[in-house]
Amino acid sequence: MKGFIPMRLLYLMILTIQLISSTIACTSDAKKSSETNKPSNVVIGEADSGKSFQMGKGDEITVNLPANPTTGYSWAIEKADENVLALINDVYTPDQPVIPGSGGTQTLTFKAITMGTAPVELKYWRPWEGDASVAKRFNVTVQANDR
Repeated sequence: MKGFIPMRLLYLMILTIQLISSTIACTSDAKKSSETNKPSNVVIGEADSGKSFQMGKGDEITVNLPANPTTGYSWAIEKADENVLALINDVYTPDQPVIPGSGGTQTLTFKAITMGTAPVELKYWRPWEGDASVAKRFNVTVQANDR
């Protein structure tokens, strides 16, 4: 009989199509799940001082602040709960083109290592002159939650 597909062959074709469909669906769900759990990085700056930020455990918050270490001033942590946030990076990047005496950006990156609330207070100062030299302050509150 021409055009007739044996019942077993039809059954195998349907089973194969279902298997392929379910594999594709599982792969798609796994990809969505890994994207949802991917740590995020919040980038903030001078205008964000005084604000509060929500983040998940494992997420990072990067603070970019104008600085000019050629004047002796730099940003330092005055207060941060090290049980909630860990400082993972503190780097200065000069503005381009680099000209003697010109400024740049100091970048401090913190990572939420556990859940909790952590105030972050920074001061722009000359460390050898003490607190009397503080020219600026920056502060935020970070609430680290479980995702």
